Amino acid sequence: MAYQCELCGHEARTPQGLAGHRQFKHQLAERFPKPSELAQRIKVLESREAELAQRVKLLEKEKAETEAVVTELKGKTAELQ
Repeated sequence: MAYQCELCGHEARTPQGLAGHRQFKHQLAERFPKPSELAQRIKVLESREAELAQRVKLLEKEKAETEAVVTELKGKTAELQ
C-alpha cells in the first residue's frame, strides 16, 4: 500500500515515510488524525460540497439567462442593420 502526499503527490511506502517527506519537503509536522477528527473533516467537506453544488446551479441559471439576453440583443441588432 502506498501513502500519497496530498500536497505534491509523492508516494511513500509507509506512514512514517510520508511523515518524513511532509516534514522535510513541506516543513509540516506529521500527526495522524484520530478517526473522530477525520469524521468531522468529512462532514465539513460534505457541507462545502453541497454549498458549491448550489452555487453551480445558480451560476448555470445566470448563464442561461445571460445567453438568452445576448441572443435577444443579437436579434435586435440584426433588425437594425
